[in-house]
Formats: sequence, C-alpha cells, structure tokens
Amino acid sequence: MGFLITIDKQLIDEKYWKGNYVIVYALDYCTIGICPVVIPEWERKTLYRTMMNMLETSNSYIVELNDNIVDFYRIKEKDYAVTGHKKFVLLTMFDRNYNDRH
Repeated sequence: MGFLITIDKQLIDEKYWKGNYVIVYALDYCTIGICPVVIPEWERKTLYRTMMNMLETSNSYIVELNDNIVDFYRIKEKDYAVTGHKKFVLLTMFDRNYNDRH
C-alpha cells in the first residue's frame, strides 16, 4: 500500500489545484515534486514521473504516493517536510534524528 501525503490548502493557490489527479516527480535523492499542472523544467529533469489520484477535503488535498515512490525514498523510515509554492509542493525527506546530529 502507498503512503498518504496531506497538503494543507494554506500552502498553495487553490486556483491551480482543480481536478482529481496530480503529477508526481522524483526530482532528486530527497525531493519529490507534486503539482496539478505540468512544469516543463521538471519534465526535462525528472528521474521518474507519474500521475496519482488526489482527494480534496475542506482544508487540504490528500495524495496517495505509490509503492515505487514510497520504496525508493524509504518514506516510511524518514521524516519529511511539505512546503508549498502556489502551483506545486515539495516533499523533502530527512533521515530520522537529523536534527539531533546538527
């Protein structure tokens, strides 16, 4: 089974987030890009790209990441941060206990 990511509506501009799917981009070893529209730069540079379903709630969007992404990034073993940038969000992974070492 995949992994659910919650995107708070306050992080993005809702006018771009219409529909029932998003594009998920594997951008580098610790960053996943999630967006409802094509980003040409990401299209050229991505390691992996796929479409995933999105569910809207009253104050968030929920995306279930597939097993390929979950396994590659080892998301269940890491901490992560979700940051918003109007048209897209970045999901950045951190090793657990990272802050304890720095």
